[in-house]
Amino acid sequence: MIARSLAVLFAVVPFGALSAYAGADFVLHPELKELRMQAHFIYYGSGFAADSARIATEEIGRMWSESPDGKPFVVRVGSEDYDLRMEASYEIVAEADVRAIAKANVDPGVQFIRLEKGGNPGDRSFYYLSGNCGVFYESDELGISTTAAHEFGHGLGLPHPRVVDWRGKGRPPVMLPRGCLVDAQYQWDPSVPAGKPGGTVKPHTRKVLQFDIDNLDLGHKLQFDVEGRASLGRAQNTILGVSPQRSIDLDDPNSPWIE
Repeated sequence: MIARSLAVLFAVVPFGALSAYAGADFVLHPELKELRMQAHFIYYGSGFAADSARIATEEIGRMWSESPDGKPFVVRVGSEDYDLRMEASYEIVAEADVRAIAKANVDPGVQFIRLEKGGNPGDRSFYYLSGNCGVFYESDELGISTTAAHEFGHGLGLPHPRVVDWRGKGRPPVMLPRGCLVDAQYQWDPSVPAGKPGGTVKPHTRKVLQFDIDNLDLGHKLQFDVEGRASLGRAQNTILGVSPQRSIDLDDPNSPWIE
């Protein structure tokens, strides 16, 4: 087992310290007016570069911690506004060990991610909706394409926005799927008409926006205990094979999988 720690903007979370967070995805700090979102990513798979795990986790932590203008996201809990901060960490485990870890896990904040090189037709990263497991492919340009942050959003319970034509609305949110219409500067090719080849959203231009945070509806969904801890999502702990069986239509809004 290879453990890693990751500094994400406002926090450094060593792997050994995660036991203090067991069973909690969110921790409320009233004295600091902060709501901290915590996730630990366990990567397994074959043929991937070890640095890809760090890069993907770093993208998730960075994008879900800070808005495009550098200001913290705001979540209203009760009658108070709290700054949202994210603490992210990761480790790489052998495939022979990951099933036992998943079987023992009860924390939705622990994410099980199969990481593969990809590059074959049909290789697209995807995630359980409101779950804690999925697949990341290096061929999706992890770290720069916003794919990892997008998929983690599905794990938090966010589907794709119903609006597929984002023109006139500015920067596309992180949950906007590929193929949607956006203002020209956010297209693969700004010079072509919207909807033509190259005239759809370039995922690299997406950002986590307050729009995405508001859609999480954390103020209503989170049920805090006496210590100010709460969880979001499900600990399905599904461990996926090299070529996951995907018989469910990914375009079906009732599908547990979303790209």
